[in-house]
Amino acid sequence: MDVLAALCLAMMCFALSGARSWAYALYFASFVPFISINAIEGGLTDVSGLGGGNVAFKLAVRVACTTGFLILAARQKDAISRIFRASSLPILVLFAWSLAWIGRSQSPWISLFRLGELFTFFLAGVALYLEVGRHADLRKVLRWHCMALFSLPLLGLWFVWLRPDLVQHTGSGEVVRWGHKLLNANSLGFACTVVILWATHELKSCGFSHSKNPWVEQWLPLLTLGVCVTVFLMARSRSAALILAAGQVILWWPRGPLPVLRRLRWGGACLIAGALILWQWPQIEPWFLRGESAGSLATATGRTELWQELLREQAPEQPVAGAGYLMLSEQGGFPHRGRMWTNAHNTYLFALVSTGWIGFLSVISIVLWPLYISGRRAWKASNQDFEDQRLLFALIAIIALASITGFGVFGFPNPAMLLFYSLYSLVLAEKQNEGVHSTNGNPRPSSVVYTAPIPVR
Repeated sequence: MDVLAALCLAMMCFALSGARSWAYALYFASFVPFISINAIEGGLTDVSGLGGGNVAFKLAVRVACTTGFLILAARQKDAISRIFRASSLPILVLFAWSLAWIGRSQSPWISLFRLGELFTFFLAGVALYLEVGRHADLRKVLRWHCMALFSLPLLGLWFVWLRPDLVQHTGSGEVVRWGHKLLNANSLGFACTVVILWATHELKSCGFSHSKNPWVEQWLPLLTLGVCVTVFLMARSRSAALILAAGQVILWWPRGPLPVLRRLRWGGACLIAGALILWQWPQIEPWFLRGESAGSLATATGRTELWQELLREQAPEQPVAGAGYLMLSEQGGFPHRGRMWTNAHNTYLFALVSTGWIGFLSVISIVLWPLYISGRRAWKASNQDFEDQRLLFALIAIIALASITGFGVFGFPNPAMLLFYSLYSLVLAEKQNEGVHSTNGNPRPSSVVYTAPIPVR
């Protein structure tokens, strides 16, 4: 029943998004394996765990989606050239380097499986771009990508009602948070952040007047905004709150020099926002502290101490090859405060410890390259294209920021990783769709020469 509910909610989000292709149906389903529907079983940490019901369910969905993406990619003549190209070089280097030294991992078979998932996410991005992305309006593509994460907050609401033991847990100071066994609270908060940014972008771009498609441009953003803000507040993820603030700054930052009147409006809006924060600070502070002391925030709840120890003791031990991809097993990891840790709570540092300097530089390149390209395109875009390009840049930017304190583009599979690699081919395409759409989602003439679009499958 729980499995069926998860898949049905994912397909409901697929229908709401307006996507009409097998590629995106597989993409929406690919987010389901990030949840855990068994309160007893943990994650995949040993080969024996492959027989568990929770892990078997995740594995079955992942294999089915991967097979579908392989079939779709094989249908495209230029799929091989799309995978083995200059912009894909950092990913290919990371994959090959990690694979070459995977024997150093304390659980090589599980590390190999996780490494395969990383490459699967990249393959999914290639298939999505070849099947739909290079022919469709960028604004629609971004809606489909963001709506795929909407299934995670919906699943949170659904299981709070049916299985609260999966979703709710009480932390320090008797503070109730959502996430728990179902999905890491930070990952749940990140999913909400992505959908909130998309909804903000839609409402900001279209407003409530002269809308040609009120369902997509008004009511769907309002619906997703209401659900995701509720789940976001209950997840109580501080890292998600910070990246949401950064994403909103990117979406609302004025472009170019402003006239005096607009400067006064922006200044007044900032003053009002600051006054509201100060006024509501007695309610904001308990949410942000979650029953902990303000001093713990200075060390990122102990993360900075872990990072210092990893840099001082773990990274110098194997500076070239690293300790092995993910170093995963219940018995292994790296020691800190008298126990073994399997997560550095920092994507970039985790890459350094796991795969050495080659892997670390590859991960940095994987993040910075699309960040630079998307930022440059947003800066140079016409006024009609600017808002969509800015949302794309904001999505890449918040993933780069989320990678600093938690799960990101390297390590344990997570929603941010799948979203990032699914956008990778879109961002680094030679001919971006920026010339074939407008802010109202309708095609418009372009100075860039394109081939005739084919029907979306």
